[in-house]
Amino acid sequence: MKYLKTFFVPAAASLLFLAASCAKEQFAGSADTLADSEYTAVTLTAGFDTSVRTAVDAEGKVSWKAGDIIRYYSESGGTVGSATVGQDCAVAEFEATVAQNASFLVAACGGESLTGNTSGEVFSLEGAVCARQSGRFTDAHVAVARTEDPEAGVLTFRNLTALVKFTLERSDVALISFSSNDQTLLHGDGVLNVTFSGGNPQASFGGSGGNSIEVSTSGAGTFFISSLPGTLGEGFTISCYDSGGKLLGEASTRKALVLKQGTITNLGTIDGRISTPAPDYDPDLSRSGTANCYIIPVGGEYFFDASVKGSSTEPVEGTPAGAKVLWESSVSGSAPSAGDIITGVGYSQGKISFTATGSDGNAVIALTDASGAVLWSWHIWCCKGYRPDECLQTYFKNAGVVMDRNLGAVSAVPGEAGALGLLYQWGRKDPFPGGYCATAPASLPSPVESDASTGTIAYSVANPTVFITCNEDNFNWLTKSDNTLWQDSGSPKGIYDPCPAGYRVPDGGGSGLWAKVLGTAAWTAKGCWDLNMKGINFGTNDKPLGPDKVIWYPAAGYINSTVGALNNVGYSGSYWSSTVDEDGSCCFNISPYFSSSTSYVQPTQTYDRAYAMSVRCVKE
Repeated sequence: MKYLKTFFVPAAASLLFLAASCAKEQFAGSADTLADSEYTAVTLTAGFDTSVRTAVDAEGKVSWKAGDIIRYYSESGGTVGSATVGQDCAVAEFEATVAQNASFLVAACGGESLTGNTSGEVFSLEGAVCARQSGRFTDAHVAVARTEDPEAGVLTFRNLTALVKFTLERSDVALISFSSNDQTLLHGDGVLNVTFSGGNPQASFGGSGGNSIEVSTSGAGTFFISSLPGTLGEGFTISCYDSGGKLLGEASTRKALVLKQGTITNLGTIDGRISTPAPDYDPDLSRSGTANCYIIPVGGEYFFDASVKGSSTEPVEGTPAGAKVLWESSVSGSAPSAGDIITGVGYSQGKISFTATGSDGNAVIALTDASGAVLWSWHIWCCKGYRPDECLQTYFKNAGVVMDRNLGAVSAVPGEAGALGLLYQWGRKDPFPGGYCATAPASLPSPVESDASTGTIAYSVANPTVFITCNEDNFNWLTKSDNTLWQDSGSPKGIYDPCPAGYRVPDGGGSGLWAKVLGTAAWTAKGCWDLNMKGINFGTNDKPLGPDKVIWYPAAGYINSTVGALNNVGYSGSYWSSTVDEDGSCCFNISPYFSSSTSYVQPTQTYDRAYAMSVRCVKE
């Protein structure tokens, strides 16, 4: 789901799709062996009426024939309107505003947010290849055609993406993830430019994207994936999940695979190549160390040590009697019901146990005494398939090895709401829901102003869901500053550090994570701010943080320090460091420069500690 981006779902058009079959399986033999590729061109046919010329009346109604422009889309409900091309060559009419006397015809199918734009010989589509697809052939392509003969009866459409075809015979698979092993982009949220040379369309893909496409399979059948053309130099991996998000197995090859524009690559039946996974999770979350946050990659039953504070050996104070969920959140667009993310929470013999449903989201679990008072609390970060050590990004100049996403984010895909993550007041271990987080209960308690009773560490621990605003005499949520809550890398990890075991809040300031690569001065650069996705890809801009193609920093906004309101989602992104600066703390800040594609980056900005902002954890 994109955020702060206006888009429409394209309107329906009836086309007759014809695709020749592929006789050979490209995914044959062992997991590291692929047979010779066999490709089949994709062609489509459509009837039209040659007795009329294009007419656009005052209301925008269009009648068409060969040689004139028409735009087709595969889904219903879009603002372009709807058109039906009859098998008997009836006239197609639809409500739209189109350029007259255009020289080509376009049929665009698939994509999450297709928007059409014509100018001379160029047709642009935003969101041409999406990260999540249905597996149906009818929406697994982007095809175009140009009319050369006004009297022609058949239009030949050329597919501009690469199609991957596979068959499943087992019925327990609900989702397939198709990934390149070398981070080659498979989907793109940028712009697809189509030009015509000698009647044949040529496509160039730009913008950012990702190296994994999810396809809903819903059991046995034959399915299609629409992909950006390219060479997968290190091969690919197919991961299979059940309806609860549990990994059922994987099929992988390291042999290079070429995905060609306008062709179908047939992987054949993949059941026999799907390996049975090793135990896919350790139920003891604290086995490798205690922390204030635990990552849940798959659904299942878990437990962790609830006897100590964070990553320390300091015992939790009070007499534990039980455990409860304080809140749950998702980015699905609607608030989760209680138990949608985690359920079955309990406490026994110094351990908290619970069951993760396998759904993406976040939750906070509290250890309580007999009266229900909170003694300590933990952030449960449920992110399907996410194992951070497998997705780390190494920044230049030995600055650090960093997570590929914000703390609490369920996605690292540019533009997705799930990439925003959660927000933290400096020095506190417990998160607050960020942009596009729908929570259960629907709202958290109202903010309180910092004073002698509320502006204390003890109050923050006992009230992890309460946002503490600063008062007019103090720009901190604490009435008395404490610089040791989050520690720099030269000291042991702070008790209140919100990052999972093995990770910590990064150093900031002049010698911190971002300044080591980008320098200490604020800078502006054209083309860095992504107006559509609302953020910066520091993998491809003029000052990259590291060698990865996508290092995405979204504009997740912040919670205001004075009133506790969420602000600037999609406009700015502020990332805490552990480094203090007098009564404030250092952070990394990004924003557009005068609402343009020019970015404004501040590697060493300082903010009041009562703000709640994003955290990007670094490997210890």
